[in-house]
Amino acid sequence: GSLPGAGRGLAGYAWSLAVNPGGIAAFAGAIDGVEVELMSSGAGTVVVELQLRDDAGQSTTAQRSITVAARPAAVDDGGGASSALWVALLGLGVVALLHERRRRAKSETSTPPR
Repeated sequence: GSLPGAGRGLAGYAWSLAVNPGGIAAFAGAIDGVEVELMSSGAGTVVVELQLRDDAGQSTTAQRSITVAARPAAVDDGGGASSALWVALLGLGVVALLHERRRRAKSETSTPPR
């Protein structure tokens, strides 16, 4: 098991990748703690190994397979309301409306009353 014998305490942890095809996984940070963070750059199965050592120098090793699925394809949900084209068209619309407002205001002040 992974528990130290009676009267003994855990003295160390050592994590490693026993199987890492194509180098798809790597640890992010320290590999000598209770927990580790595993980063993946692709799909596949890796085998993670943990060696526990007690304060009497006895050790045990456990391995677990972790399967990483392929990342889902990006989905275009039709967003993009702030795309450069949309912002440019919106700006042109505002300019056109301001121009029309000025033209109307100018024509109203220059037309004599009937």
